[in-house]
Amino acid sequence: NRPGFAYNWTVTGGNITAGQGTNSITVTWGAAGTGTISLTETSTCGTANATLQIVINNLQRDRKSTRLNSSHVAL
Repeated sequence: NRPGFAYNWTVTGGNITAGQGTNSITVTWGAAGTGTISLTETSTCGTANATLQIVINNLQRDRKSTRLNSSHVAL
């Protein structure tokens, strides 16, 4: 985490299992298909939003979870 920054993650197609409110989350993916990962990062400089569309395949589901940080979602 960077001091003075707040992070709000939203995931479709899976569940955030760890890290909400930090700069890094762990996601457990659901059924194969499409999903999104959205991040709102807020600091004294303002707010930045980014959304990443993903394809959920059986490999991701077999891995059970994926760890992501704010550098994976370009702000």
